[in-house]
Amino acid sequence: MCFDPEMATGITNEIFKSIDRYEIYCEIEKNIGSYKRIKFDKLLEESVDLYKNEWEFRIEDIEMIKKLMKIC
Repeated sequence: MCFDPEMATGITNEIFKSIDRYEIYCEIEKNIGSYKRIKFDKLLEESVDLYKNEWEFRIEDIEMIKKLMKIC
């Protein structure tokens, strides 16, 4: 999602409302200078405030939760 009108011209309110899952890629530092790339998929929306750019998600995928617990 982007606030730049040229980048977001195809995204309508109807399209935004039809989204039922999100995925995010991130790198988690395991050790100093050592990172693991993680794909968070099947994220469920808790709340999204586009104007404040605040996004909250929940994870119900047990396998992803186990994977995260092993990293931490």
